[in-house]
Amino acid sequence: MADVPVWTTQRRVMPVERAGRLREKLAETDAESARLEAAEAVFGQFAEATDSGWPDGMVVAPGALTCGPADRSPHEAPVSRRAGCATA
Repeated sequence: MADVPVWTTQRRVMPVERAGRLREKLAETDAESARLEAAEAVFGQFAEATDSGWPDGMVVAPGALTCGPADRSPHEAPVSRRAGCATA
């Protein structure tokens, strides 16, 4: 009779451990899915930007270009495509 509680405990531990491994795998899969969804959104923004006529497919979020007059070169230096500010 003493073997029955030991046996049931051992049988219960196996599914609990397996459930933990499956939770970890699910978390990894969810994270990968989120990364792919973000990449899809960025590519969609890129495609919209190139279709709408932005130069070289530049994508700019509202408020991203915050250069004030002091940030711009007085000598008409080339403008950086990345930051939208004059480069030195």
